[in-house]
Amino acid sequence: MAKRHGLTLAIHDRDGHDDVLDILDAEGWPERVIMHCFSGDAAHARRCLDHGAWLSFSGTVTFKSATPQREALAITPADRILVETDAPFLTPMPCRGKRNGPYLVAHTARFVAEQLAMTETDCCRMLNENGSAAYGGPWGAVAGITREPQNE
Repeated sequence: MAKRHGLTLAIHDRDGHDDVLDILDAEGWPERVIMHCFSGDAAHARRCLDHGAWLSFSGTVTFKSATPQREALAITPADRILVETDAPFLTPMPCRGKRNGPYLVAHTARFVAEQLAMTETDCCRMLNENGSAAYGGPWGAVAGITREPQNE
């Protein structure tokens, strides 16, 4: 359906990495694919990135035990990185154990900025641009929502 309508396909793959990628290979990848709540390792990331997918990292990338996800983040080109909440679960450090929400995505973005040796401002700018690219244009453009640009 995403291919037929030129829409972004967001996939939440928890334990079926190979199965998901095999299906996409067999059916053909849409133009824009987001691996929502990315939980794979660097090898899985490479397979996704080879097809131009965006990898969206949740709060789990901030966990001490998330070495495979951090290795995946390290090999992901900057223009293919997204962050997300996946609320109400996967709360980032230092709030792990609490109910997750959009207001906590800043912790994940800050962690990503640190991992990439970027300023928080540059990381947020990058993430905004990546989100626009992943969803096919400025926020709301697909839904026909327009707004006047704001002065920075």
